Amino acid sequence: MSSPLPDSKADNPANAIVPYLCVSRGEDAVTFYTHVFGAEEIDRYQDEPGGRIGHVTLKISGSLLFISDEFPEIGVLSPETIGGSPMAIHLLVSDVDDVMRLALDRGAKQLRAPADQPYGERNAKFTDPFGHHWMIATPIQP
Repeated sequence: MSSPLPDSKADNPANAIVPYLCVSRGEDAVTFYTHVFGAEEIDRYQDEPGGRIGHVTLKISGSLLFISDEFPEIGVLSPETIGGSPMAIHLLVSDVDDVMRLALDRGAKQLRAPADQPYGERNAKFTDPFGHHWMIATPIQP
């Protein structure tokens, strides 16, 4: 019996999981992710004369991240509006301490300081200025 799920080849974008973050200040979020994570903007759709970001695609270390401004009229709300977010994005970075410093310098709030873990990561956690939680990690020898 064959699986109803598509092939899970890593190079097939049809099988990619892409976080889609809603933020209350889209331009500020693009700037934050660009400076902190080295994100590259791939494409953008700007909404009507109001100028809200309908969609931005960012590329971070080969992975995609989608962003939009809030659109309350269709139920697209940010963590700031709904009182927080229960999930976190885990991002592998080359230097946890450096990325944490950049994030804090740009308004993030530290939730866990960088520390070596027994399972082979140096990691940390912060909330970005838009209410999204990030766990950043660098692999180390346990």
